[in-house]
Amino acid sequence: MKDNRKTGKVIHFPGLKERLMAIGIERLEEKKYTDAVELLSQAKELDRDDAEVGMAYLVALYEAGDYEKAKQQGEELLHKGIGDYFEIFDIFIMILIQLGEHKAVKDTITALFEEREVPADRMEHYEKLLQFSQKRIPQKEEKKDFPNTEDLQPTSILRNLEVKEQVFRAAQLNYENIYPYMAELREFLENPHNHPFVKSMVVNVLKEHGVERPAFIRKFTFEEQVVPSELPAVFETPFYLEFIEYLRKEVEDKNPTLYQQIKIVVDRHFFILYPFEPIPMSAPVWAAAYFLFVQEMYQDGIDPEITAQQFGVDRETLEKALRWIDEIEEISLPIV
Repeated sequence: MKDNRKTGKVIHFPGLKERLMAIGIERLEEKKYTDAVELLSQAKELDRDDAEVGMAYLVALYEAGDYEKAKQQGEELLHKGIGDYFEIFDIFIMILIQLGEHKAVKDTITALFEEREVPADRMEHYEKLLQFSQKRIPQKEEKKDFPNTEDLQPTSILRNLEVKEQVFRAAQLNYENIYPYMAELREFLENPHNHPFVKSMVVNVLKEHGVERPAFIRKFTFEEQVVPSELPAVFETPFYLEFIEYLRKEVEDKNPTLYQQIKIVVDRHFFILYPFEPIPMSAPVWAAAYFLFVQEMYQDGIDPEITAQQFGVDRETLEKALRWIDEIEEISLPIV
């Protein structure tokens, strides 16, 4: 890009948008989401009406966990009619679910039925989501002694659904009587093949409903029986709070932008892992690991030894933590 001072116009190098787009997609495929967001944001600024850039930027924001900006991007694409309407609409509904805007889900799908001709192959899917939203209860039911329904014929709630539909359904359970589904929810948590993100949602549902009966959870290498009602909230565990406070002291004051980028990744990983936490529970170890992980998104040749010394941790322990981060990063968040 160069500045033409006589005319006051900014002239961009030919092919810059395409280059930013290509590298952004590459980073997205590598699951380097914060890097992808930055590159695709630049590409979007060069051409706000490019459907391919707009869609890629939307997905990158979602994967990075920046749901508020993803919502804004989705609204912009839908209102301008840029790109595949229904593909964007599906992701937009997913974003509303993540933000907990359940009434907006119902209103958006209702408006879709009223204003557009919905393809036959999508009608059943949208009707199902609409039914979920319509069943939403404004206030959580008062906790009471429900009969033990686990010995009755089970009602299917998550079984035989695709992961994206499991996410929609699990999000609705905070506003329903979950006790008829308890047997299936427990079975879901025990099954090692179910998606860890959805498992975290289910654990949170049991916690929010104050379930006192222990549940056995298998996730990654962890196997443990927990009492949901006694669990701390996802981002209120003692180690998470200690870890984030350490990050603030060590990183935020020196580089606020880097701190925010690290925290986005950390929050995504801690949610996927919930109710478990990374081992060892050492704030310096994980601060060093995430610091190095995010730094490597932007430049090659980062020396782990220097980072280990900077945070006062053992090099071997740091590399083990990095391998764990790589494994978690391989797990994509469910997306429509």
